[in-house]
Amino acid sequence: MEINSRRKYLLSQEKVSKALILLSVPSIIAMLTTAIYNFVDTLFVSMLKSTAMIAAVTVSFPLVMIMSAIGQGIGIGAGSLISRQLGKKDYSSVERSVFTGMLMAVFFSALGMALLIGNLSTILPWFGATPDALDYSVRYAMWMIIGMSGIILNMTMNNILRAEGDVKFPMFAIMLGALLNIILDPIFMFDWGLNLGLEGAAIATIVSQYISTTVLVLRLTGKDTVVRWKITRWLFDIKIAYEIFALGIALFFRQALVSFSMMFINSAAANYGTNLVAAIGLAMRTMMIINYILIGYAQGFQPFAGFNYGAKNFDRLKQSLDLSIRWSTIFLTAMTAILVLFARPIMGIFTESEEVIYYGSRMFYAICLALPFMGFYQIHMVLFQSLGKAKEAFILSVARQGIFFLPMILILPRLFAYNGILAAQPAADLLTVLLTAWFSIRLKKEFEF
Repeated sequence: MEINSRRKYLLSQEKVSKALILLSVPSIIAMLTTAIYNFVDTLFVSMLKSTAMIAAVTVSFPLVMIMSAIGQGIGIGAGSLISRQLGKKDYSSVERSVFTGMLMAVFFSALGMALLIGNLSTILPWFGATPDALDYSVRYAMWMIIGMSGIILNMTMNNILRAEGDVKFPMFAIMLGALLNIILDPIFMFDWGLNLGLEGAAIATIVSQYISTTVLVLRLTGKDTVVRWKITRWLFDIKIAYEIFALGIALFFRQALVSFSMMFINSAAANYGTNLVAAIGLAMRTMMIINYILIGYAQGFQPFAGFNYGAKNFDRLKQSLDLSIRWSTIFLTAMTAILVLFARPIMGIFTESEEVIYYGSRMFYAICLALPFMGFYQIHMVLFQSLGKAKEAFILSVARQGIFFLPMILILPRLFAYNGILAAQPAADLLTVLLTAWFSIRLKKEFEF
């Protein structure tokens, strides 16, 4: 079965700007829905009037990011491969890639749960769980680990479906899960419902995730698309698994290093008390709205870039790259202005603690130093994955949160106390942008852009 003709026209012939908008808007809506859910979820937790509970969600979040990293790594690796196979009309390889990617998702879900579920009380203090927040952290994280397979499978299937230009159904599935989560949160948490408190927020999340998983499995096992998961046929291909791994490991490390950077920043902040840990968590949850919009756009850009690279339509590839960098930079500059002007009112939505508001506002100011330039980095990151350039993608992945951030978070707090904690991420971001610029220059010479 060939790729749907409408989607093929969108990828290969539609005006570049229109194609990017049509591909990215559903992904942006889906990711924005998820970001708003996270924002509202944190708001519900804040209604429990406990800074320790907010801190518990903060220190548990890196584990959720690791789960997402596994799903995103497999999904992006498989999606990049599939989009290029579709561009080459190699449909038999597409079937093997889908099966192989899904089998990898199932395997790593089971492995992750086995490794984490019994060790939370040991692991979470590494992520900055202070003594007064540890019990809350363990209880919250335990339920999130139980829902691990839903998170990983959802991320994988969403990216596989986007590989053929189907962005609407992944949008529907993500929005369904996020909206269910918002509805179920108060029902599970508060005394007029099931009265499960903080744990209710986690249980509501995993119930919603598994409903989304069921919907996505039904879509991916349907018969009306070339991107199909044929569960009853053994189509595992070790070479394809290696290529998915080689491409996906870059994004996995990038996402996993985000988790480890959260661990280090929370651990450093714990030396100054629960209020700083909670403030950083609130600021980062709010930043997810901006980051998820950018990621949503990049998810729309990825199949377009991969398809046109596979089809050798390099002019369309260049146009899409130039437009994407321009649009993302304008967007992030506008968001920077909003965060600088309204930092304190935004923090005030979550808490009345003046200390938490103060620390959170300063975190916003620090992040904004590099924020306008991060679209340039994100778009190039996805571009290298789409082109199958695993080495460059991997280096950029580990550079931001690994090569640059880890030395910053270890050195700057020693020199500038808590201000060093706040400055570590923007310092790492600016260095990463410089590295991305160097890779970009090399790429333009290769393709004569």
